[in-house]
Amino acid sequence: FARQLCAYACRIVSDLVCLQVQRQEQLRSRREETALEGFAAVGKLATGIVEVLETPLRRVCVTADLFLKRLQGDSVAKEWMLEIRNGLNRIAAIAASLRSCGVRALAGSFITDRVCTDLCGSIDECLAVFAGRIGGRYQVTKRYIDLVPPVVDHGLQHVFTNILKNALDVMPEGGTIEIGVVRDIEGVKVSFRDHGPGMPDTLRNRIFEPFFTTKGPGEGAGLGLSICREVMGRYRTDIGIESVPGQGSTFTLLIPRSAFLPAVVHARDCAAVKP
Repeated sequence: FARQLCAYACRIVSDLVCLQVQRQEQLRSRREETALEGFAAVGKLATGIVEVLETPLRRVCVTADLFLKRLQGDSVAKEWMLEIRNGLNRIAAIAASLRSCGVRALAGSFITDRVCTDLCGSIDECLAVFAGRIGGRYQVTKRYIDLVPPVVDHGLQHVFTNILKNALDVMPEGGTIEIGVVRDIEGVKVSFRDHGPGMPDTLRNRIFEPFFTTKGPGEGAGLGLSICREVMGRYRTDIGIESVPGQGSTFTLLIPRSAFLPAVVHARDCAAVKP
């Protein structure tokens, strides 16, 4: 009788524990559903804004091309116009990445085409976007691997841009950013390390939540890293983060082998570069 009574008691305790776990899962599911509904709404709005901006941007690019054709020789005006045209190309590339790979996926319109891109080249393009902001205050150290094959792009440039922007934001007075592209047994790892203030565990566990931000009002919507995690989810991987208060943070992205076209990869060291 005592054994039977203990069995009943254990069964009751087990059922209570399972019920509590189920309630917590339901509550978490409701919260995620609510956040994703707001996330999708913002994604649709942002997609519409990007599509509206693309038309005038295209017209400006065409006008810049016409001016370039009229300018002769190696005049200063032509150099300025080339710089303007390069800037417009970068803006157009970011807008296209947001529209087709980043935000639209969260709005429920998944991209089915397989667009390949140069991994290291995409990182360099993102650095060029922030060249004016970097100036002489930041030092960018790059360590790439040679002969990186083209990678299927699900919005990697958007991920690189957001992580670099966050690294600059946490070091407003300047500092060092270390970028690494190394071969891994599962593919290629891309790492971004800043020497900012770092993060405690409580903050690190929340930075990927939609609408969570540590920035002031009007400075951030808390969507950047959430979109980045969604993009990396398309590769069936996640964003790794290591951070120690006072010692900076490191974001690591694993691009699996299945995302690359076949190629031979060798190691190469790049000297410190200031874009």
